Amino acid sequence: MNLRRLEMELERLEGFERPTPRLEQYGTPAPVAARLLHHAAMQGAIEGRRVVDLGCGTGILGCGAALLGASAVTGLDIDPAAVAAARRNAERLGLDIEFVAADRVKAITVTPKGERLVLYELAKYGDTWKISIGRQP
Repeated sequence: MNLRRLEMELERLEGFERPTPRLEQYGTPAPVAARLLHHAAMQGAIEGRRVVDLGCGTGILGCGAALLGASAVTGLDIDPAAVAAARRNAERLGLDIEFVAADRVKAITVTPKGERLVLYELAKYGDTWKISIGRQP
């Protein structure tokens, strides 16, 4: 998919209805998301790969990764309303993406460059996120 077509698809997505400042919610503009994703795709970092979008918000990056051929996309966010919007966005584009509303998630397997990794923990502590990742034997 070329850059302009990706941008046009991402412009169809809904943003935050009521952004929460303490969660630092802001929408990524479609042109910015499209350029970021297109650049990553040109580097071989998306097609055929599993993508995990931490703090996915309304899912614009996850949806874009799926449009660019990611083998699987998972989006995580602490805000259930944002995750609901992300699910609607994926449905609007006909994409199969798993969006999870959680502030603590364990054992999501990802495989960058053939390595099996497990996201053991994603947790929010006050204003900070703790992410623990380890190799799976």
